[in-house]
Amino acid sequence: MRAKALIVFVVVLTLYLQITAVSASRIILEDADTIWNTTTAYSEELTNVTSDVKTRIQTEYANTIYHNNLNPATDLFNVTTNVTPRLLAEYANTIYRNELKEIPAGLANITGEVPPKITIVHANSNCYEALTFPKELIHDTTSPLITNVIATGITNNSATLKWDTDEIADSLVKYGKTSGSYTESEVDSLFVKNHAIELTGLLPGTGYYFVVNSTDQSGNTKESIEQGFVTYEITGVKLNPVADVGIGEPLEVSGITTCEDGHTIVVTVKGPKELVPATVPVTDGTFDATIDTTDAQAGTYTVKADDGCGHTDETTVNIGLYFRVHNLNTGENFATIQAAIDDTDTKDGNTITVDAGTYTENVKVYKSLTVMSTSGNPADTIVQAMNSSDHVFEVTADYVSIIGVTLTGATEMVWGIAGIYLNGTNNCNILNDIATNNNYGIRLSYYSNSNIISNNNVSSNVNTGISLHFSSNNVISNNNVSTNFDGIALLSSSNNTLTKNVMSENEYNFGVWGVELSDFIHDIDTTNRVNGKPIYYWIGERDRRIPKDAGYVGIINSTDIVVKDMILTNNIDGILFAYTRNSRIENVNVLKNKVGISLREASNNTISNNNISFGPCGIRFDKSIGNVISNNNINSHNYYRGISFYESSNNIIYLNNFIHNRENIVTYASTNIWNSTSKILYTYNGKTHTNYLGNYWYDYNGTDANDDGIGDTDYPIDSDKDIYPLMKPFEIYFTSAETIFDTGPGTYPSISGTHNGTFKPFDNLNVSKMYTYPCVGTGGHSESVRIWGDSVDVSGTWDGYNGDWHSITFPEQVTLLAGHTYNYTIQTGSYPQIHHTANLSTPTGFMTCSEFVDGNGKRYKEGVPAIKLE
Repeated sequence: MRAKALIVFVVVLTLYLQITAVSASRIILEDADTIWNTTTAYSEELTNVTSDVKTRIQTEYANTIYHNNLNPATDLFNVTTNVTPRLLAEYANTIYRNELKEIPAGLANITGEVPPKITIVHANSNCYEALTFPKELIHDTTSPLITNVIATGITNNSATLKWDTDEIADSLVKYGKTSGSYTESEVDSLFVKNHAIELTGLLPGTGYYFVVNSTDQSGNTKESIEQGFVTYEITGVKLNPVADVGIGEPLEVSGITTCEDGHTIVVTVKGPKELVPATVPVTDGTFDATIDTTDAQAGTYTVKADDGCGHTDETTVNIGLYFRVHNLNTGENFATIQAAIDDTDTKDGNTITVDAGTYTENVKVYKSLTVMSTSGNPADTIVQAMNSSDHVFEVTADYVSIIGVTLTGATEMVWGIAGIYLNGTNNCNILNDIATNNNYGIRLSYYSNSNIISNNNVSSNVNTGISLHFSSNNVISNNNVSTNFDGIALLSSSNNTLTKNVMSENEYNFGVWGVELSDFIHDIDTTNRVNGKPIYYWIGERDRRIPKDAGYVGIINSTDIVVKDMILTNNIDGILFAYTRNSRIENVNVLKNKVGISLREASNNTISNNNISFGPCGIRFDKSIGNVISNNNINSHNYYRGISFYESSNNIIYLNNFIHNRENIVTYASTNIWNSTSKILYTYNGKTHTNYLGNYWYDYNGTDANDDGIGDTDYPIDSDKDIYPLMKPFEIYFTSAETIFDTGPGTYPSISGTHNGTFKPFDNLNVSKMYTYPCVGTGGHSESVRIWGDSVDVSGTWDGYNGDWHSITFPEQVTLLAGHTYNYTIQTGSYPQIHHTANLSTPTGFMTCSEFVDGNGKRYKEGVPAIKLE
């Protein structure tokens, strides 16, 4: 049937139908496998269907549907607050939402089995009603088709009867101890396609006859032919059937017994080798044992259960003779994937299917084959690396397809080890796979060209999710790449096409690297997303500006491009300029990228007024000349360096702040200018000066004898030097004489909570109040503040929405000394602005956050409040 199933866990507050009768209106009724299109008068021909429907709430949960005639205005609240999460209530123009959570795995198969609803489209209105399905509107006269009837899970007193139908229908079992006479029945009214009814309370050693019956939503009924089964007769102990396993797979043994709980059963497995036995307790008349087959030899084994009271039971099992891998072309079966590939009858072009299960091996694919899961579901077909320092799949042949498999366990930090590794191969397909918990997820190397990597889930790999190295003309599409160290990395590769890839929660989501122009030529469109934002990758553009919603920016072989007013985080390169000229990067927050801004053979560009923080490297220059870098904060690159220069000269770097970097500058074969090329008018300590200005270096230890804000000694930079080093951050030289401590406005998202941390002003402050930056259109403010330390302890509280209500005024003015560190606790309310960082450098001082507890009780290490002390 083509029925549209409702989504489980949805509470729909149905709308009272108030459709004015319109002669000859067009009405569309959709339900079951019929779409009823007719030009009729609503009030004349459908009134009996809809007129008696009351306003009501329909609550759907698992296989139960409750219908209540409730008053929406008064009763809805009690319904929505007492129903398990994953709930949506819709009423009129209002949508009530409770906390949404993923559907539990145990209920996932039910989501497609809930009855559909009728949609009535009348004039310009859509009215939705969960109606009983009138037979006259469905026109379904075909009975369900019943197939795959089986009795399974048979014990001494129970059995489960299963069957399938081709449309959703209810479930009825009729059974008895005499053929044709069914004295007992069990029913399940849930409409499903996969049916299962458990019969309990049966007699041991007894034969039962049964038929199954299913009725669809239109009342059409179908009954199966009679079948039968016999329950086990036990005298002491009875083994359940034991499934064959491969060597190294756990052998699961279970059974039933008349022994009391706590009594022990000894399970032995003997064959070509005797395996280590298991002694297991009885619980509720059953026992379960797991036998290790690691040391087994291939062959048939006898499994024996002994209750120690003279009762035993035996069965046989094949170990290592369980052939779950199949060559569809030759008809041969194999115990391992590698055995199927190695077989001399396996030729190029053959298809290998792999049944559901876990395979512990490292697979070498050196023939042009298709290797695919039998089920098509990678979650149930898992290949686990036997040797964690080798690839799970290594492909060295062209025209190989790996489809619908999970690859995991290649975890050793050996260079290039991956879940799937393509080594110099062409025209391969990596489709619908899961690559997780490896060093690399999927890696193409050494001229692996013209391959397709599509619809894969690549997550939780130690290094890179999808990596291309010296590989070109590949298509990478519709992949979900998350929680890896690097998401997708293109290295010295060219002409690859990327579409609809989603990268999220990787340490560094995306990046491109190369040594010549062709390495940067790729077709990468904005359907690729990093943490929900589009990638802008422009080639050969001129006189354009990057949109502010960018998540990653790559500018290749272009000129006069503007990148301005945006936040770029968690990429391999936040901004990439390759072979780009006369372009600008301005007022950008470049945070937590592996390299904040990367320039490769880029010349005469301007990088100014940016905050480049918290990553291994702030700015990297490779063979890039004539660029101007000014008025930037380059800080907290504790792992690596502020700026690196490789064969990059004649760049001008001045009026930048270098703060808390492990190495401020690293240069190789580069000579640059570290101060302004003309004198600048500035103010320092209340006096006006004119001079050349260099940069502020947090670790500069020089003196300033004449108090002009410029150090008396040079700051050394490898073979270069800053001969006009600043004594304070550059902003101080261009601010008014008023002494304040100001973080400036914060960023979104924002939430109220309690902030704890420290701040250190650059100048002495006489503080009498604290201003809180609010989010636009909100009542963002602070509820309370305490500042203490170094003989200072002052507190203030909010006085409500009165006067200057964005500020808290202290009971008395206090003096905070320049260079001294003070503690603070600030509790905010409504929607104040916030800086999502643990360390903030401002023109007037430094501020840190040791802990931020938001209004929901969640704790963060990053959350500097956006405030001003004056």
